[in-house]
Amino acid sequence: QRNTYAYVFAVVVAAALTALALYTAGYGVEAPLVVLALAGVAAVAERSSVRLTRYTELSISPLPTLFAAVMFGPAEAALVGAASMLGDPELVSGSSHRAPRLKWAAYTSTRFITGALTGLAAQAVILLVPSEFGGLILATLVGAIISETLEIVFAVIALAARGGPVRDVAQTMVPLLVLAPPIYAPIVALLA
Repeated sequence: QRNTYAYVFAVVVAAALTALALYTAGYGVEAPLVVLALAGVAAVAERSSVRLTRYTELSISPLPTLFAAVMFGPAEAALVGAASMLGDPELVSGSSHRAPRLKWAAYTSTRFITGALTGLAAQAVILLVPSEFGGLILATLVGAIISETLEIVFAVIALAARGGPVRDVAQTMVPLLVLAPPIYAPIVALLA
């Protein structure tokens, strides 16, 4: 239990430092109503997650975060990613076998960080690629790879802190790193 608390504390602090770094670097929310709508979509998407194993769930909530990262930037993507956890069914149900507020704090923080880093990477790619459409496609693909990689890394670290079977979960999730970006990227690129 102590490792779990230490992990949650670390990611909450990291998210706060990420927010401070974004603010200090001059990133802000350019389209608050669109971000609010994307946050709502992400929260609804989180409600319809699919349980793969006892320790692994998947949702499509990273899609709105990726869209925000490509279209707007790191601050918007961070907020949409964090807001996705408002749709977590365990947050409002009392039937969970784990502490829903700890889970919420941990995953809200990691999704904030993931959104910010995805947004930074996507915006860097857009600046580097001279073709507008090519830049959107490549930014979406790079963003999807970074987002999925970070989701897997954070999930594995969280499971290790809780003393779960890291190897089994890693074996389940790593193939998703190969499958998800080619599926997510065209969807987001077409919407953008």
